[in-house]
Amino acid sequence: MWELVKIDPHLDLNSLYYYLMVTTHLRETCVVAENGHQFLGFASGMILPREPNTLFVWQIATTPSYRGRGLGTTLLEELLERPYRAPVRYLSATITPDNDASWHLFHKIAKRHKTRLATLGQLKRQWFAPENHDEEQIIKIGPFPIQP
Repeated sequence: MWELVKIDPHLDLNSLYYYLMVTTHLRETCVVAENGHQFLGFASGMILPREPNTLFVWQIATTPSYRGRGLGTTLLEELLERPYRAPVRYLSATITPDNDASWHLFHKIAKRHKTRLATLGQLKRQWFAPENHDEEQIIKIGPFPIQP
């Protein structure tokens, strides 16, 4: 996961320790795609403690050779279909304004589920100081129907 994010300029590289903790402690909200022994991509997230019906997608990435083939959609659908303590009715994420691939992916998920994508606010550039980081838009998709 760390190696994949390291080569993608649109993604924030977290520490290797972060990826170890995500796959250890948040494995219910983390999914990895592989083809045999070839790593293809991942999606990591968490159920928000104050909103147990909301899955926050922290990061999603696919290898360059698998981009544009629907793998990101498959990863998110896998996370949405998992059984959690409370039904997931919403998906949330933050996206930089210029990350066209992520905007496309999240609009596609909203359309597939016949629900809406709303922009709720932003994480302002100055909040990331001293890093030189673009602002991020906070999005929320839903509500998703409750699965029987």
